[in-house]
Amino acid sequence: PSRWENMSIVALEAAAWEVPVVITSTSGFPEIEKEKAGYVVTPTPEGITKGIERILNDTDAYNATCK
Repeated sequence: PSRWENMSIVALEAAAWEVPVVITSTSGFPEIEKEKAGYVVTPTPEGITKGIERILNDTDAYNATCK
């Protein structure tokens, strides 16, 4: 994962394909969570892990971010 990005092309591409995005709070791209395209997590291994696990283990959360 990137430690910092101003505007992640990967996140934009994932959102365009309706794939959930896990992005850190240092990314400068809070619209991901606001638009329900994924989750903004703390920039730690634990935070990233929790975001990924939430999408993988919670079908409702996955489906909600894929719209």
